[in-house]
Amino acid sequence: MAHVVMLGGREETGETRTLPLHGPLGPGAAIEAARDAACEAWVLIAERRCRTLVNGRVNHTGLHVLRGGDEIRTHDGTTFVFSNDQRVEIVPFPGADRAARCGRCTTELEAGVPAVRCPACSTWYHEHGEFNCWSSVPFCQVCGHRAAASEACTGASHGEPREET
Repeated sequence: MAHVVMLGGREETGETRTLPLHGPLGPGAAIEAARDAACEAWVLIAERRCRTLVNGRVNHTGLHVLRGGDEIRTHDGTTFVFSNDQRVEIVPFPGADRAARCGRCTTELEAGVPAVRCPACSTWYHEHGEFNCWSSVPFCQVCGHRAAASEACTGASHGEPREET
């Protein structure tokens, strides 16, 4: 899912933070989704008087369709980076109409076991106990998408499914 990373500015903690997309980035600037049946796009909406920069350029129109890697700097000096990369999460495997096999070890995935879905090709991988099939390889065994070990822990502690809300 697309997200925004705050690099620095208002709080000056030196740490980056991942923020939800819908809503304000700060005074005078917000990101909203523009969807239709075929695609999803994210749009920066900024008050022209607030001098919001996108990739170092002043946003004169107040609207900017965001692309992955765009840097946004609000008038208070806070810097954000937009990413449309899908984030990887450990979730309970939902099951399938037919037997589903792990992309790495090829053993069958059972409904409810902690698993990770490749964001590029949707292949499922075990991610629990002895079977850390996603985080133990550098890339998806099916499509070659980079499978960073740190990615697999997003949204849950290692090996435990996150709670559904």
